[in-house]
Amino acid sequence: VPIEFVRVGDEKGSAQCPVLLKPNFKIQECLHGANEASSARVAQHRILNKRIFSAWKRFKLSAVSCFAYVEALGLFFLTKIIRDSAGISRPVPNPKEFGIRASNIENLGPSIQATVVDGTATGLTYDQMVLTAKSVLTAMSLTKEFSPLVLLVGHAGSTVNNPHAAGLDCGACGGNSGEANARVVASILNHPGVRTRLKNHDIEIPEDTWFLGGLHNTTTDEVKIFDLAHIPKT
Repeated sequence: VPIEFVRVGDEKGSAQCPVLLKPNFKIQECLHGANEASSARVAQHRILNKRIFSAWKRFKLSAVSCFAYVEALGLFFLTKIIRDSAGISRPVPNPKEFGIRASNIENLGPSIQATVVDGTATGLTYDQMVLTAKSVLTAMSLTKEFSPLVLLVGHAGSTVNNPHAAGLDCGACGGNSGEANARVVASILNHPGVRTRLKNHDIEIPEDTWFLGGLHNTTTDEVKIFDLAHIPKT
């Protein structure tokens, strides 16, 4: 799905499509299950943390202060060096989770709802959802005999300090993680109205079929499945 995915607190997003294409839709990351005020606080908290981190980084790398910084605080980083080398911690913050409280990370995800954020249209209209759903299912030849659970898995690598990191992520997603694309498609295909309209295109998804977005970490070979709490009890 050719989308521009904008994370919470960011002004611009990543083009989640091959480099020869332009994103058709802008998708905003949001805090699921939260009201507008709570989502705004999460965004402001992340923006503030990014500004502090940026200022601290400029101080550490400044030609004037960098030597004094290392002389004064160098030994205090011995524990961090050991933890980073052993793989217990990351040498740099995870860009996806940086500035977000741990309690909110699991509730973050793309929103397909058509709305306006800072004067820019985001999400997909009803017609766009139907056309996208038809295109995706037809391209995968998944138009009948649906399982009760259908897992759509994107992929990405997880390395740090690696100039070739983008080459380990999803090429079809423009060298980015395929998480957003998989979760957007799953949200569209779970929409009751979209399923009703798909019947006009000879695609009938059973009521007891549910789509899930996932991410395969090709560095660690782990697979994470998102939005498990939303699976219907049936």
